[in-house]
Amino acid sequence: MANTAPPPAAPAAWDPVLGQEGEVLLQAHELEQLIQERTLELTQANATLQQELEERQSLETNLRQSQQELEQRLQEQATELEQLRSALQEAQDTQLQAAETQRQAQEDLALRLQGQEAEIEQLQTIVRDDSVSRMNLEGDLRLAQENLDQQAQVHATALEKAERALYDEQAAHQQTAQALRQTTDELDHRLEEQASELEQLQTALRNERETHEQVTQALQQSKEAHEQVTQALQQSRDELERNIMEHTSHLEQLQTTLQEEQTKRQTLEESLSQLQQDVERQKQEQTDSVEQATAILQAELSEHKEQQESLSRSLHEHEILTAAMPDALVVVDQLGMIKKWNSGLARVTDYADDELLGSPVIQLFADDDRERVTQVLTPGTHEGQRTTEAILLAKDGATALYEWKVVPLTTSDSHTDGFVISGRDITDRKQIELSLQQAKDSAEQSSQAKSEFLANMSHEIRTPMNGIIGMNELLLDTSLTQEQREYAETVKGSAEALLALLNDILDFSKIEARRLDLEAVDFSLRENLGDAMKALAFRAHQKGLELLYEVAADIPDTIVGDPSRLRQIVTNLVGNAIKFTEKGEVAVHVEKTGGEENEVELRFAVRDTGIGIPKDKQHLIFQAFSQADVSITRKYGGTGLGLAISTQLVRLMHGYLWLESEENQGSTFYFTARFPVGTRKEEAAPAALEELQGLPVLVVDDNATNRRILNDLLTSWRMTPHLAVRSHNIAH
Repeated sequence: MANTAPPPAAPAAWDPVLGQEGEVLLQAHELEQLIQERTLELTQANATLQQELEERQSLETNLRQSQQELEQRLQEQATELEQLRSALQEAQDTQLQAAETQRQAQEDLALRLQGQEAEIEQLQTIVRDDSVSRMNLEGDLRLAQENLDQQAQVHATALEKAERALYDEQAAHQQTAQALRQTTDELDHRLEEQASELEQLQTALRNERETHEQVTQALQQSKEAHEQVTQALQQSRDELERNIMEHTSHLEQLQTTLQEEQTKRQTLEESLSQLQQDVERQKQEQTDSVEQATAILQAELSEHKEQQESLSRSLHEHEILTAAMPDALVVVDQLGMIKKWNSGLARVTDYADDELLGSPVIQLFADDDRERVTQVLTPGTHEGQRTTEAILLAKDGATALYEWKVVPLTTSDSHTDGFVISGRDITDRKQIELSLQQAKDSAEQSSQAKSEFLANMSHEIRTPMNGIIGMNELLLDTSLTQEQREYAETVKGSAEALLALLNDILDFSKIEARRLDLEAVDFSLRENLGDAMKALAFRAHQKGLELLYEVAADIPDTIVGDPSRLRQIVTNLVGNAIKFTEKGEVAVHVEKTGGEENEVELRFAVRDTGIGIPKDKQHLIFQAFSQADVSITRKYGGTGLGLAISTQLVRLMHGYLWLESEENQGSTFYFTARFPVGTRKEEAAPAALEELQGLPVLVVDDNATNRRILNDLLTSWRMTPHLAVRSHNIAH
């Protein structure tokens, strides 16, 4: 069977060597086409360069025209500037003439007003003179009347005196009467003339008043006209100032435009110079690039020949490598038709050359796997390499389970042109995996059976141990000698130690058998933690250690969980801390680290000042029946189950356990746990915190941790603590 499939045009007589020569000739033809394309590109580059030169010449012509147009525009703008200056001068002259006219009008108006005021004063003087004349005339009339009365009395007296000389005096009397009548007529005539003159004066006065009113109206109209003229002059002045400002602004714009045009002209001249330099440089670069391209083509021709030789060697090596592969290999087109295959596939399936070429690759797989293989060979369903398991079907019907890797053959435009499918027989591996799985299941069943047996046996052993401890307690209550009591107390201690060991084994076996369930009851966290610490206080006191615990104030007192298991974890961690601490203190701190509205997450920290744990041993102590050092077991005792059980219990409480420790510097064990918030129980109401607010409290303790805990507690009650190490440190 041939190692490679012949071309479809001549399947029986296809020769790999001729195929390689054909590919070499094809590559040589492609190289000639590439040379022709490069030559055409050079011709196009020369034409482009010539076109660019013509464009540069056209650009120079346009620049010269633009320069001429710019000079013409500058001349026009200079002319416009002169016209604007003339218009500005005319506007200024017009403004001066208008101002002079306004000044003359104001002077004429002032003179007219002065004349009218003089006429009014003259009229007022005449009126006053007429009034004085009238008063004088009335005085003359009164004097004349008085004279008449006096003369009448005189005539009467004279008439009485001259009664006797009537005849003698008749002539004088008649003359006197005649003179009196003449005087009376003259007085009447004068009175009539005075009355007529008075009426004329009144008429003249009325006429003068009308004239005065007309003059006043004329003055008012003149004043209004003056104001209108003033407003018109002000408007003309404002408009003139606006025109001047507009002309000034336009002049500044023209100057700015002129400067910009000059700048553009200078920029265009610089651009033209730079453009000429660029043309020369590009021309030189084009010449250099043509020379470089010629050298590159020659180098590429030489390199192409070497590549042809290397390709021929690579093809030969590829054929040898494909034939030597132990895996089955087949190449298909995008429709899943077989194009090539290797000897590994031919050896397994026993197909002849003409039976596989052009046939669908799906026929090589079992019926149950063909749909999955078809999906893997569908373009666009996956990207990159694909892997699947399918049964290979030989020509004689023999089957074998293969693991197939499918790699798409993509073109330069990322189009899938076919697939390379390689397969490896995994029948033996699958059988081994099945055997291992069966062994694993059997081991797990055995381990579960062992754990169940251990749990049952631990329970059965604990029952008689409780009986032994109980009877020993009764024995200690009887009258015993000192030696008998020591024996009985030794039995009690050993029995309690054995019972603790049985409890640990029972818990560990329940955890392994997954038979350990946690309770969910309401309990007080502070009471539970206090009870656990009280049970350990005696052991700490025996070693002279300070045993402290603190619960943050923002933690709810009532939570829901398993109080006995929580106390077991705390007892184990605190007991270990006491066991491995010779001096100093053991402190427990509980704080809130998170949670939701009805749930709280707590972090417990158990810190000691003991021997510490080396970094390289810390991962061992959480494993069952393990301790950091074998010598520790001999010195301190223990089975190594406590931390393993505590770790599992913490996981059941949805938390995790870890430690921080430095050798000879103590250790701190942390664990977290999540608890729902419980219902607070009704308790006796404590003293009102308002009564404690500001109350001073003295705290005397030689332990800094104790002082800090008491300070935080009293501060949360709004009291005022004062801390001191000893009594003589108290501040007065």
